[in-house]
Amino acid sequence: MKVIDGRPALPEPEAHERLPAPERDERASPEGARDRTPFWRRRGVLIGAALLLLALLVLFFLLRGGDGGEEQGQPPPTVSVEEARRVAWNDQLSAVGTLEAIQGVDVTTELGGTVEEISFENGTEVEEGELLVRLDTSTEQAALAALEAQRDQARLAYDRQQRLIERGATAEADVEAARATFEGLAAQAEQTRAAIDKKTIEAPFSGTLGIREVSLGQYVGAGTPVVTLQQIAPIYVNFELPEAAFGLVEGGVEVELQADSFPGRTFAGRITAVSPEIAEETRSVTVQATIPNEDQALRPGMFADVTVLLPGERQVVVVPQTAIARNAYGTAVYVVGPPDPEEQQRQRERGEAAEEEDGGFLGGLLGGGNGEGQGGDASDEEPGQARSGAGQRRGGNAADGQNARGGEGGAPAETGLVAKTVFVETGEQRGLDVEVTEGLQGGERVVTAGQLKLDDGVAVTIGDQDAGEGATERPAVP
Repeated sequence: MKVIDGRPALPEPEAHERLPAPERDERASPEGARDRTPFWRRRGVLIGAALLLLALLVLFFLLRGGDGGEEQGQPPPTVSVEEARRVAWNDQLSAVGTLEAIQGVDVTTELGGTVEEISFENGTEVEEGELLVRLDTSTEQAALAALEAQRDQARLAYDRQQRLIERGATAEADVEAARATFEGLAAQAEQTRAAIDKKTIEAPFSGTLGIREVSLGQYVGAGTPVVTLQQIAPIYVNFELPEAAFGLVEGGVEVELQADSFPGRTFAGRITAVSPEIAEETRSVTVQATIPNEDQALRPGMFADVTVLLPGERQVVVVPQTAIARNAYGTAVYVVGPPDPEEQQRQRERGEAAEEEDGGFLGGLLGGGNGEGQGGDASDEEPGQARSGAGQRRGGNAADGQNARGGEGGAPAETGLVAKTVFVETGEQRGLDVEVTEGLQGGERVVTAGQLKLDDGVAVTIGDQDAGEGATERPAVP
């Protein structure tokens, strides 16, 4: 064993295990390995790296487009607004009433008989005492004639007995018997005459007839309806109010009535009676009002919406019904106005954070060779100023586009506003207006159309047709 520098040397390989020097040098050389790498494999690595870089760039621009699309490409939603108004409303009570005729009956017969004459037309006006129907009275007329003859004969016998009693030629009992016979026959004649009169049916009062329910030659029994007669000018409306309103209503208070049969028309009247008792089942009081109904438009049996106009008035804030949005969190409206300073600061901070994120991401992608150029550009201008300038450029372009779009329809649309969610409490609804008891003070501009596109704090554009004071004014409901 050989010793070199005090250390045992490794044994040399056998002769048959040694490689020729040229082959050993070629395998150990890196240049030889690169020379032996296939060309297609080196080119594939370059193409893969380029595709990966391209994919990262596409992803970056997609993400940037999604974050800034609202600011750069899409304009704020356009809405219609109307001002919350302060108006004076009269105190009032609402109820559902039923119309009832002043007088209304089904004209019937008291005695049976055959219909001999019908003297009216369906649906006509009649006066009190006017003939309606006459039944056959031939039998009663014959009986009346016989009774009248017997009555006359009994009258003569009674007179004879009176002359005899004066001379003392007859007894007092005979005189009384003759008188009784005469009076009995006279009463029977009157009874028969009354039966004849009852078979002549007349109008009990002036009014409007309905449709007849009998025909000529028909036999009708006692109590059979012949025709309906209603007095409907004026007409009553009966309705119920809660017990708490008992002390508020009295005779002479004005009421207004609306019926589904006459949309848009209001009938006026006055309270004429209030029930003196409260219903135990419903704890309500029955009230009756009288409506003139000169044109007889209202008819008995109709349902009507009744409004009792109480004395006194109050100041309320009203908004259009379309401005009210109801959801699981409550009742709210969108109020349009300029953003407050805190909101503007939050928007600027969000924009700066987005710019920093976008710049860092892009710098990380491009990095390396582009770093010097970017650094040189950034040295000329502070990063915050650069981002602010870019934001101003984007804002200016968006504003120009909005003004251009607004100019197409005439006056430019009002911009630079945001919609804020304001939760409110509502009260009465009169016509198209809703009372707001809490949440608004009056004068705010509320969104009346386009709420589905809004969220709290989102930027909006007011359409030129409803912007500012140009909004259509609607008359206040008293």
